[in-house]
Amino acid sequence: METRLTNSVKEYAYNMGADLVGIASIDRFANAPEKMSPQGILPAAKSVIVCAIHHPDAVIELDGEVHPQIMGPYGVQMTMNYKLDVMSFKIGRMLEDMGYRSVPIASSNIWRYRGYKDLNAVFAPDISHIYAAVAAGLGELGWNGLCLTPEYGPRNRFVSIITEAELVPNPLYDGEKLCDMCGRCIRNCPTDAYRQEVNGVKDVVINGKHHRFADKNLWRCAWGEHFGIDLDLPKPDKVDESVLLDYIGKYGRRNGEMGVCLKVCLPKNLRRSDPDYCRIADRRKRQTTASDLPLHRAVIDQIIEIGEKWDSDSIHFVSPESLAAAKIDIRKDLPDGNSVILITERYRLPVKDSLEDFKKEYPDIWNSYRQTSDLSKSYAELDICRALEKIGYSALPMTYMDHGPVRTLCGIKEDKDTFVNTAMILTSAILPDKKYLDLCKVPHPVDLKKTITDFALKKGADMVGIAASSAIDSVAGQLKSVRKKETVLSAIDKNPPFVSYIPAVERKKRVIHETSDYIDGARSVIVLGLHYPVAPVERMGKPPAEAIGPYVFVQYETNWLLGYLGYAVCQILGALGYRAVYTYDLLGAGS
Repeated sequence: METRLTNSVKEYAYNMGADLVGIASIDRFANAPEKMSPQGILPAAKSVIVCAIHHPDAVIELDGEVHPQIMGPYGVQMTMNYKLDVMSFKIGRMLEDMGYRSVPIASSNIWRYRGYKDLNAVFAPDISHIYAAVAAGLGELGWNGLCLTPEYGPRNRFVSIITEAELVPNPLYDGEKLCDMCGRCIRNCPTDAYRQEVNGVKDVVINGKHHRFADKNLWRCAWGEHFGIDLDLPKPDKVDESVLLDYIGKYGRRNGEMGVCLKVCLPKNLRRSDPDYCRIADRRKRQTTASDLPLHRAVIDQIIEIGEKWDSDSIHFVSPESLAAAKIDIRKDLPDGNSVILITERYRLPVKDSLEDFKKEYPDIWNSYRQTSDLSKSYAELDICRALEKIGYSALPMTYMDHGPVRTLCGIKEDKDTFVNTAMILTSAILPDKKYLDLCKVPHPVDLKKTITDFALKKGADMVGIAASSAIDSVAGQLKSVRKKETVLSAIDKNPPFVSYIPAVERKKRVIHETSDYIDGARSVIVLGLHYPVAPVERMGKPPAEAIGPYVFVQYETNWLLGYLGYAVCQILGALGYRAVYTYDLLGAGS
């Protein structure tokens, strides 16, 4: 077995932000249904790598207190999913570059909602990350069907990578039983999924060890979480797909649901009752306790480094005294809150008249910038929360609070051609008033081409090419004569999800762009390239698993990572005083 490679994989995952990493040997999946098994997806697979990110405790303990469908901070789970996706993709790439065929799996990978051929499971993923985490020794299954880890209970999200590398497996968890059948998931489930329509007990056997949990009706379980139906509506005795679609047709959708079974669950040794802090959940006992001493300077440096990593423009620390003077009360959202950390992402677009005009003329570019900026600042927000929590402080991301008063306090302003995106963290740490500006600023290089190329490669690009704008415009001129008569059809669904599809079709004439359409006086075009793992393409739809999810995932993830690379390069060029914009379809000739 590859001991050195095993350690390298784990180190790589931890450096990307994993809280837990485990390895399962392929024999531990012997009892998995073939169409939901790693060996069904990659027949020569020898190992499955599982990475976990821990939910910030304040999110689980404080959100969903009013109602499971009134959520703010719990939305950080989407950032966690995206971060896990990056880990999965990059670990798969790392192993493939070393010669080991590998298939990365998306963090949220359910796609067979109904039974498929000989697979009678509903809500079936390519493989179950929860079961894979148990097989990788990270924890055991609770009665609620979630993987409980000894460090965090069920407050984890997982992702898996299937590989032909023969790695050293973690031993299966064999410590104190983590689920003591306290019954909280049963009593608090808003759809009564642990008492209504329960078909006995499921038993997952891994290397002879039995993991028993409630065999719920997953359609009932999905009432709020997947389908967003109002949890306050009366529920029939029998819930299936037709019932859910009928309710959506009659009542519409309310919102997704915070998983109450996750919120109320903790292993017995981690529970700490604190009804003045949170009334539904227990607080998690931590390994460290924060003091009222000033935050260690090394942690401040770590926070600034996180901001730089995710292309933040500035980070502001706001002290308790400044918040009090401005009459900003954060304790309504975080009961032990003292200070605020404000993160800004500032991106400049080559606007000719106004930002609104740019949005209308280039909606795809605007949406891509906004999504990339949202995700970059959310990554910084999550990573800073996790850094604070690991040394014992409470940290709450995605707060319900209005950012406006804190932005004003920090002097954050927008310019005509510059959009400012902010993330705000509430924390129990006592912080001084400090601001760190121009985090993207770099000295003007002697060799600009080399600097940009090296930066893009360091960020993760596989290929970097540079062309003169005149060369690209020459191609555009040729395309204009060849494709001038083409019509482009664009269809969107006028209806919300889970109801009949009603398309709104727009017909447009093909427009071929030149570089000056984006930036007056454009001089250069930088082209970034990224390759994705080959195995998901080769194995797409092939038996025995017939999986298409991994192929779709690597396509999606490649596009997202390319957008992030383009955004990061534009940030550096902007910091050097150059106008720059990235696009997935430079000439307008793509699909």
